[in-house]
Amino acid sequence: MVKQIFKFLRNSWPILVFSGIYILVFYKTFFRPFSPLIPFPGDLLVSGSFPYPSGGWEGFTGWVSHKEFILADVIRQMFPWRTLAMDLIKHGELPLWNIYSFSGTPLMANLQSAVWYPFNILFFILPSLPGWVLYILIQPLLAGMFMYAYIRSLHLSRVAALVAAIGFAYGVSWVWFEMGVVGHSALWLPLILWGITKFVDARKTIFLAVVSCALACSILAGHAQTALYVLIFTFAYFICTGYKKLNWQSFFSGIVAFVLGVTLSALQLLPSLELMIHAARGAINSYAAYHNFQIPWSHLTMFLAPDILGNPATGNFIGKDYGELNGYTGIVVLLCAAIGFFTYIKRRNMRLLLVSLIVSMLVALPTFFSELLFYSGIPVLSTSIPSRALFVVSVCLVIASAYGVEALRQRKKLIAIVLPAVILIFAYVLLWGSLFVFNIDPTHVTTMKRNLLLPSVTIFSVIAGIFIVRKLPQFTVVLWVVIFSLMGMEYAYTLNKYLPYASVKYAFPDHPLINQLSRMTKQSNERTYGHGGASIMTNIGVQWRVMTPEGYDPLYVRRYGELMQAGKSGRLDGYVPRSDALLPESVPTKDTYPKQVLLNILGVKYILAKDDDAPVVWSPYPLQYPPSRFKLIYQEYKWKIYENRDSLPRAAVFYDYEVQTEKSALISRLFNPRFHYKTKLLLEENPSLPSSDQVPTPARIVKYAAGEVVIAAEAARPGVLFLSDTHYPGWEVAVDGKSAKIIRANYTFRAVSIPKGKHIIVFQYRPYTFFAGVAISALSLLILVTWVIISKHEKTAYRNSIER
Repeated sequence: MVKQIFKFLRNSWPILVFSGIYILVFYKTFFRPFSPLIPFPGDLLVSGSFPYPSGGWEGFTGWVSHKEFILADVIRQMFPWRTLAMDLIKHGELPLWNIYSFSGTPLMANLQSAVWYPFNILFFILPSLPGWVLYILIQPLLAGMFMYAYIRSLHLSRVAALVAAIGFAYGVSWVWFEMGVVGHSALWLPLILWGITKFVDARKTIFLAVVSCALACSILAGHAQTALYVLIFTFAYFICTGYKKLNWQSFFSGIVAFVLGVTLSALQLLPSLELMIHAARGAINSYAAYHNFQIPWSHLTMFLAPDILGNPATGNFIGKDYGELNGYTGIVVLLCAAIGFFTYIKRRNMRLLLVSLIVSMLVALPTFFSELLFYSGIPVLSTSIPSRALFVVSVCLVIASAYGVEALRQRKKLIAIVLPAVILIFAYVLLWGSLFVFNIDPTHVTTMKRNLLLPSVTIFSVIAGIFIVRKLPQFTVVLWVVIFSLMGMEYAYTLNKYLPYASVKYAFPDHPLINQLSRMTKQSNERTYGHGGASIMTNIGVQWRVMTPEGYDPLYVRRYGELMQAGKSGRLDGYVPRSDALLPESVPTKDTYPKQVLLNILGVKYILAKDDDAPVVWSPYPLQYPPSRFKLIYQEYKWKIYENRDSLPRAAVFYDYEVQTEKSALISRLFNPRFHYKTKLLLEENPSLPSSDQVPTPARIVKYAAGEVVIAAEAARPGVLFLSDTHYPGWEVAVDGKSAKIIRANYTFRAVSIPKGKHIIVFQYRPYTFFAGVAISALSLLILVTWVIISKHEKTAYRNSIER
């Protein structure tokens, strides 16, 4: 029995060590069986998103603190989009369109919705919240497993593979851990490297199939910039590894594998590329966003101590942006990587790592190279955040750390260990000295000293242990126990300090106002808007199934953004927010004319209000909500819903129109007080109908779904049916079963000519990019499977011929 235990420990100790660190990192979830805290920013939701902070829901405590706002993307993007997509699939609908944000916007085409990512199956078979928690928790398991397999394929030791696996699982993109998309896009990188390495060694096509599938998964996981880095880095690795080792046929096969990896994800890529063409992200305002996220030189100190400048979770961060500009990968990883570079720099793959690391740092820092990249116009890279090139830096350090561990195990020349150790010690000493030499605010100095202490103790302890073992090799096992313990503690401490863990009860709890809005939206298909203290956090309506005209998205329709921005000044000013489409903020009594126009043409029927001084009884507030414009239709204690009396019908037949094709003139005309927008449409094409001053007649929306809108209309004479939904390629319309042409109306909405009489108008979203993408993906999968089968058959036939 004892022998069996020792045999098990000898064979399985890497799994046990990794599992121990995994449990340590997630102790808040695993060690609270009756009230577990989950990796979900519910604390931010209930403390910062109306109506939750004002009470009215079970479990309300009056005050809930939260950590980092950057993880708001989870509650207003990743989680709602996945639950919406899976709900649509469960109801037999393709999850192509989102009716709840931006007056309608592509859902699947938005890469971060990750609709076709294989692990989204978790949201299909499980309730949404358990599915999300499991989705987050499997990240480090897969990442560690893939990195361990890759390092072992390099014929390095289990110790080296385990250090790299732990570093990759918890030290790469750790600030984005709870976002899901970044981590899942990144974790496939080592599996691709494993497939390349095994193919170069064995020339088996099955390994190229792994490369193709893993690359497709990285793309489908939902983060374009990370997936592009994965593609570039792994392809460079293939070139470097296969050079002089592969014949031209094998080399060409590898290239085909990469191409198939991209085309396998065509059902996602083609619609996403189409959306990028029509999105606001590529506008001129990207200049400010790009340069705002170049890493300041002072932030390089965060490689040595992640909280040297404080931490936003504790409210003492004095740097520029903790989440985007933090290069920390792990103290042990940093030391071992330095040793690895010094020891094995003559190896081709190590030179690739060093070059990749340097280039990535040049991209992330405010350098000439970074400027060149911005002005290059390369899709994704030139319009994305440059600091995220730190992902490649972290990957290079992690892989190099495995070689550093191997150098320690094989007791390489002392100089290869002494030199990097001395350099790092000098860096820490210099950092400590600067705290005493430079004139820094005493409060900040205290924080910096405290946060520098743990990394300093870690690095000095590991270095001391390394030199002790050089003299006393019998303590090698003790050294690695200490190193793995320190890695576990540093990652557990860092991740738990920064990342939010919240009670399950904070994950979109029921609220009477939300339930009422959901019922009203479902019945009437009207849109909702809140201002001031009743402002709805963008995209939260997706989770509530409440339609709002605002939205937050890295990819949203540029024309819609231009219209929303024009609502501030009444003119097209050339500036479009990079990710947000928001109505001008003002109390109703001070709404400008352009804002009133926007509210009305967007079909915003319901206006939310929060009146902390309201009595329990019905209490309209005419001083702020003029009765001429607003009517109180619901009140539950302090929460109110007003009806916007001037809101245009969501669908109506207009008989008067004006054609205007120039964008600036169109916007100026629409917001001109002399233009009667309530009775007249601005069209960009001539419908070839006689114009009349007859007032519009409402149309009835029979069906309003994600990919289909059915409208019953009766026209007193030939007219133009207007639908206040975003105009976008892929929408088709049929009038009484006959195909018709959609005309862009009021700058960004849909309209269609209809003859006199009763009609059924059907709008359907059938993007050719999606169906073309499905065909390409299916063909790619068929080619890949056929390729593997034929290759296997040929090898079997060849082996049989040799045996004969």
